[in-house]
Amino acid sequence: MSRTPEVIINRPLQVLHRCLGFAGALFLLVAVLALAQGGNFIGPLILSILAFAVCSKIKFRWEKQAEVGVFK
Repeated sequence: MSRTPEVIINRPLQVLHRCLGFAGALFLLVAVLALAQGGNFIGPLILSILAFAVCSKIKFRWEKQAEVGVFK
């Protein structure tokens, strides 16, 4: 039996993932408020979409696939 853990979490990538998610939500809120007031909402909306897209591509959790220590 190997001593490697079942799941490895990369903490710096997890922090980056959460920060980008928060930034995406913040830009989405700014875009909705700008739309409600009749202002320019395209810029914050594009930034929100980009932040969520990059956030969804960050992988910070690796699960063990085999007993030898193969992570995917």
